[in-house]
Amino acid sequence: MIVPPWRMNCEMRLWFSVDSALFYLTTRAALYKIIYQAKLDSLFSRPLSHIRAESGCVFMEKVSQIKRMKIQELAKQAGVSKSTIHYYMEKQLLPSPVKLNRTSALYDESYIERIRLIRRLQKKAFLPLGRIKRLLDTVQDMEMLENVLHISSHYAGWLADASRGRPLCEADIAAEFGFFPETLERLEQLGVLHPEVKRGNRIYHPEDVEILRILLRMSELGFTPARGWPLEALCIYVEAAGHLAEREVEQLFQRMMDGLHPRDTQDLFGGMGEDLFLGLFLWMRRKAIRKAFAVRLKKIHPPEGARIKAGE
Repeated sequence: MIVPPWRMNCEMRLWFSVDSALFYLTTRAALYKIIYQAKLDSLFSRPLSHIRAESGCVFMEKVSQIKRMKIQELAKQAGVSKSTIHYYMEKQLLPSPVKLNRTSALYDESYIERIRLIRRLQKKAFLPLGRIKRLLDTVQDMEMLENVLHISSHYAGWLADASRGRPLCEADIAAEFGFFPETLERLEQLGVLHPEVKRGNRIYHPEDVEILRILLRMSELGFTPARGWPLEALCIYVEAAGHLAEREVEQLFQRMMDGLHPRDTQDLFGGMGEDLFLGLFLWMRRKAIRKAFAVRLKKIHPPEGARIKAGE
């Protein structure tokens, strides 16, 4: 039996509003990450000749103006080991140095900045080396690279701060939340969850874990299929969150293409910036729901018998 809003107790009405909003925002965050990474991949797939190339970009100085050093000095200045430098060379993350002989080479100062940038993209933005290589191969504008670093690290950090724990496997999910495998599979089919398959095991990342935590709480409060709340009802949140995330990412990349300064990116996406946007969305959603509810009420007609009785 479906429980109409006017028959819900205060606690149910409160949690319906809060949890549905939390579910939407958490889903938006998860989809934002997926769409953002897809946008990065599409960015890597074509040359960015229209992006500004700074005169001081890495590896663009004349050879005669560059101070050179051996690998021991480079490792010390960049704060990494020699083996790390050799590994980056092997993965083609660094260009070939000037060879002195079979066992010795010289590196210029631009290697220091490149290595530091790679480390920051790894540690702050959690980007894999393959993605970092495509990024460095494609984008020659250091401001663009800094923007990608700031925004990627911001959302990676926001998801880490917003979630309460580590990624969980399917067995851990069942033990902690009690969801059956067929339920998890259905949520995956609906686009609610996006687990990563590793060696045959499904791994649920923190944003998916938070979504399941909210769904469990909603179920405990009575939002179940038996009371008119099937899993398919979540599709409207997935669709809306995906649409919003895609539009936001599109605008974001357009601003970066137009020359958004990294300092402005840091100001916009650091601190309370995300909280302000979430607060704005919540109040706009509430206002839209109130308006839609009022419109819907006007379309409701009383039963035929009730109209006749009222006319008498």
